Amino acid sequence: MNVTFSANNANVRAAVDQANIQLQNPAFFQRIREHAGFDSSTASPGQIAQLMALSNVMVQVELYTSRWPWSKALAYEDHRFPSKVFLNSRRLDRSLASICATIIHECVHALDATEEGLRFGHGDNNPNGKENTAPYWIGDLAFEMVHGSAPEFAQPFADMDSEWA
Repeated sequence: MNVTFSANNANVRAAVDQANIQLQNPAFFQRIREHAGFDSSTASPGQIAQLMALSNVMVQVELYTSRWPWSKALAYEDHRFPSKVFLNSRRLDRSLASICATIIHECVHALDATEEGLRFGHGDNNPNGKENTAPYWIGDLAFEMVHGSAPEFAQPFADMDSEWA
């Protein structure tokens, strides 16, 4: 799995670089493997770690501007474009670790969309109670590994359908 970004935004480029570092980091995958199990998942943590480590999926990050300035959406993925992650340009005023975590969260969705027979998403877009789903937990792990400490609360990834983003 690899992440690309071609627009001209230094903060997003740095976050993409950090996401790629994690996606090549054996310690990142070991931490996923060691997790007891994810909610809303038919795949084990070991299966997800292996899929992420061995995947040839190239995830392209693109920027969009939400229609509503008050939108809480940080990013979204669209099933019509499973290898694209759309980051809300209105919500980039945050840390490198947070943007990287959002990218990794959406990468888990991209991988989930490409896998036949396995599901490891989080259901609807309400983030409450989703801390132990693969996208949220792995995103929080990326935050911790980039930032050096765990987030004080689950990151509000708020990935939303493109209709609302």
